Amino acid sequence: MNQELPSEQRDELKGEIRNFVQTLERKYTKTIKGNEAGFKNFVLGTLKAHLPRGKPGVIPNDAVKQALKLYQKHLAKYPHKEKKMDWKSAAEAVIPGFSQLSLEIQKYRVMKLRSNAYSASYDQKSREKRNTTLKSRLNHTLDSGDGLSAN
Repeated sequence: MNQELPSEQRDELKGEIRNFVQTLERKYTKTIKGNEAGFKNFVLGTLKAHLPRGKPGVIPNDAVKQALKLYQKHLAKYPHKEKKMDWKSAAEAVIPGFSQLSLEIQKYRVMKLRSNAYSASYDQKSREKRNTTLKSRLNHTLDSGDGLSAN
C-alpha cells in the first residue's frame, strides 16, 4: 500500500474481514467443501471488483512522456505504420547524455524507452476506451430511464 492505514483502522478492518470470512464459512459450508480454491477465487475476484481500483499502468517519467509524444506524432504522420519509428533518434532527443553512453547501454536504453512508450500508449488508449464505454453506458441508462433520473 502506498499509504499505510493507522494501526487502529488496520486492526478494525482485520476484525471486520475475520467476521466476514466466518459468516461466509457458516453460510456456504456445503459449497466450500471440496471446492475451496474455486470458492476462494470467486470471493476474492468479486471483492476485488467492488473495491476502488488503482491508477492503471506505470507512471511514465519525462523522457517516456516526450517519447510518447514523438511516437503519437509519428503515428499521426504514418497511420498505417508504413514507416517504422526511429527510436534511436527519439532516445537522442529525450535522454540527456545519450550519445556518451556505451553502445550496449544505448541499445538497452532505446529498447526500454520503446517498451515504456508502447506501454504508456496502450494505457492511454485503454483509459480512453474505458471512459468512452462508461459514458455511453451512463447515457444509455439515462435515456432509457432505468435507475437514475435526470432531475
